Amino acid sequence: MDITKEGMLLKWTNYIYGWKKRYFVLHDGLLEYCKQKGNPLKGKISLSTMSVSKHPKKDLELIVDTGTHKISLKAANAKEAQEWFLSLKQATSKEFSHSLSFPSGLIRRDSNEEKVISSDILAYKVGELWSVYAMMGESVDNIPIIIRNKCPDLEKAISLCNTFKLLASETLSLVESTKPNTNMRHSVEICDSASHSMQYPQENLIKAVEECKSEESIKFEDARSHYSEETHEDINPHRKCLPYLRNPNQKYNIWRVVKDSVGKELSKIAVPVYFNEPISFLQRFCEDMTYNEVLLSACEFDDPLLRLAYVACFGVTSYASSHQRNMKPFNPLLGETYELVKDGFRILAEQVSHHPPISAMFCEHKKYTFSGSVDIKTSFKGTHLNIIPRGKYIVELLDRGDRYVWEKPHTNVHNIIFGKMYVDHFGKVEVVNESTGDRCVLNYHRKGWFEKINRDVTGTVTNKDGNPRYEIFGQWNHSMYVRDIITKKETMVWQQIPYPEGYDYNYFFTDFAINSNLPPENYQGLARTDSRFRPDQRALENGDLKLAVSEKNRLEEKQRVARRIREEQGIEYIPRWFREENGLWIYNGGYWEAREENNFVDLMDIF
Repeated sequence: MDITKEGMLLKWTNYIYGWKKRYFVLHDGLLEYCKQKGNPLKGKISLSTMSVSKHPKKDLELIVDTGTHKISLKAANAKEAQEWFLSLKQATSKEFSHSLSFPSGLIRRDSNEEKVISSDILAYKVGELWSVYAMMGESVDNIPIIIRNKCPDLEKAISLCNTFKLLASETLSLVESTKPNTNMRHSVEICDSASHSMQYPQENLIKAVEECKSEESIKFEDARSHYSEETHEDINPHRKCLPYLRNPNQKYNIWRVVKDSVGKELSKIAVPVYFNEPISFLQRFCEDMTYNEVLLSACEFDDPLLRLAYVACFGVTSYASSHQRNMKPFNPLLGETYELVKDGFRILAEQVSHHPPISAMFCEHKKYTFSGSVDIKTSFKGTHLNIIPRGKYIVELLDRGDRYVWEKPHTNVHNIIFGKMYVDHFGKVEVVNESTGDRCVLNYHRKGWFEKINRDVTGTVTNKDGNPRYEIFGQWNHSMYVRDIITKKETMVWQQIPYPEGYDYNYFFTDFAINSNLPPENYQGLARTDSRFRPDQRALENGDLKLAVSEKNRLEEKQRVARRIREEQGIEYIPRWFREENGLWIYNGGYWEAREENNFVDLMDIF
């Protein structure tokens, strides 16, 4: 083995484990590394597809581009960093000159004089494919959207390129993971960064989850995937974490986006994709059903005032997971839908209007229905973001004949520019049983100047004559209680479901949210307008920020073009599954029947 250079460097793994010491060896067209000298190899990088550059601001750091992703290395001092840079630069240049001609000695003959392709030639060809794959992606992304729109054939070619890229990525990863020969040279690093994830076979899924927990438990530290989707016989597949883990301490300069928007409505402002969490607002909307068992409990009481108390507490549950969720869901495209069947209920949401942006939802269970719509107004006030949700929510307990109506409180997101960001829900909410005239007034307490964030919610349930019967108290992010004014008995209505392990690296998602955007392949017969098909959202979930930005821009431009065509032709947009009556959005019916018959017709092409 002709060693060109060797030594210890720091290698960036991920935001969980940070920089790790690795012993690197540069030889024979490969950059190999292991934990300590003499230890088993943890990864190899082919120089034929690699390029190296210095960090623009940090003298000790080098950036190695494998053709599919970038790896950060750090030397102990500037001299060592320069030596490694020159050695890698010289080695990659030499390897490139060799790669111009087909390498010799990679084809041998067996005893029967038949051609046998060695594992080295397979690695060589895989390396070439990875290189072309990377160049295709860069070239496609550099084509302006305006040029794509002017040439339909070009847009089709780009779409085919993107499809080829995805197929190539899956195929090449499969080839490399099979390891047909123990001496096979990998053309791309098997890296320990959770940010470059690929799906692994079922037997590795549990192991991938365990890797998120403790470094000591990692037997193969440089696994490429933290994807943890599991397959069950149940109708709902399940996963324990997202495919890509995001650093919860990562900061972006939001001031650049909102500095010219003080006092303005923000719904019409294009927000960069890195301010988004990888779910649609429709999916976030459906998270209101996380604590649906509260409604089931309400159905069991004979006392109408106690039923009202439980329904009021159910209304509070929609904020149970919001105190650390500071990022913005994707704005749904006009006509976008989302369905979910879970825990005995089924729910459908649709984006029924673009300006103003209005989402409508209908959930049905054999014991209740839950429906609502929301038109969110957001504005930046210089120090905080003000969110005003406009729209009514309705619960009907079918066996009891009760119909409850309420609206949601206001929300402020504080410390947008400086300090630790936090969410504050505040204001009075009146929950009315229109069938009996009973009502409950809830007060979401605002944080004072000198108070800690208390998130308190209090309220009183009164009959139609105004006589109080129950008191409600608790915190919207923790638990809610009902107190009988006469007997003084206190009952806990709900308590926050524990977050999954590593939730802070999963956008602070609950288990419900983590599983809300499972790939559409898990659900046969989905409408093509379902949020699970959104390419920008899927790209962000997979950690491909560049693709997410490109796809988000493409979808928004496609939506604008569709709107202009309707305006030019004088066509009024009509939602597919909901209609407006007296300020309320009513479900038309027919969605689940069409889904069952696999007969979705006249759906918009929005993705």
